Formats: sequence, C-alpha cells, structure tokens
Amino acid sequence: WYLEESGEYDFLTQLQVMNHDDDDGFQMIGKKGEKIKPNYLWTRWLKGDDRGIYKNKPSSSSFNTLNLWETNLETRIKIKMKWESDMMEDIRQECAETMISLIQFKKKLSSLCQVDEYCILQKAKIIGCTTTGAAKYKTMLEDSNITVLIIEEAGEVIETQS
Repeated sequence: WYLEESGEYDFLTQLQVMNHDDDDGFQMIGKKGEKIKPNYLWTRWLKGDDRGIYKNKPSSSSFNTLNLWETNLETRIKIKMKWESDMMEDIRQECAETMISLIQFKKKLSSLCQVDEYCILQKAKIIGCTTTGAAKYKTMLEDSNITVLIIEEAGEVIETQS
C-alpha cells in the first residue's frame, strides 16, 4: 500500500503480479505448477533475482522512472530500507503526538488527584504518614490546617527528609 499511497505508483506496477486468470478459469502458474502468488515479483526482486517467468514480458516502468529490475542487490536493499523508513515516519510522528497527549493527560490527572488529596487534608485535624509521604506532600501539609502530624518510618530517617 505504501508505494500506491506515496505516489510511487510506477514502482508498484514493476513489482506487482497482475491477475492473469481468464474467463475460462485458466491461471498463470510457476515452474512447480503452483499458482503465482501476489508477492512473487517482490520476493524475487528482494533476493536480487530477475523477473522469473515474467522476464520475457515488457517491464512496466516509464521513461522517467528507475527500472527496479536493472538495479543490483545492494541498491535494492537500500531502496527497500528507504521505503520502510518512509513508511515508518508517519507512524513515528503519530506515536510522538500520542505520547505528548498521554503526558498532558497524565499531568491533568495528577493535578486532579492532588486537588482531591488537598481537600481531604484541609478537613483533617490529625494526619499520620511516613517520612516518604511527608516529603511527597510537604507543600500540602504546610498549607493544611492540621493540628497534629505523626510521622513514622520503619527505616532510618535521613536528615533531608526531616
């Protein structure tokens, strides 16, 4: 779909197996008697092979377009890598935008949770917490109307938390 969507339709036609079924039910088959798969030319091109059973049929490349079948394996791999990179660019961009939105929603959610926690602290007269909780909610605790604050920690209290 990428070659079709990107405007590189000429490259698509060079790598696309046309439907050769006719009205009588005859099908184009390969050397082993199997029906030709839609990715037949693509697979051969990626391996550096020629057009196989289509090599005697005219290629559908236009005058201004690179004939993909005249390129060596190294060039084919580079072309494929460029196409893959181009295909992924839209996905990368969409992913980046989604991540930015997610971060913004997470900040909004965190802010809403803090408002809820702040409201609870404003109503409390006695609060018990660990040193980690006291450090995490330091600003809220300082702004609250509490009269008693009990801080407990099973581990050692380090100076920066007190």
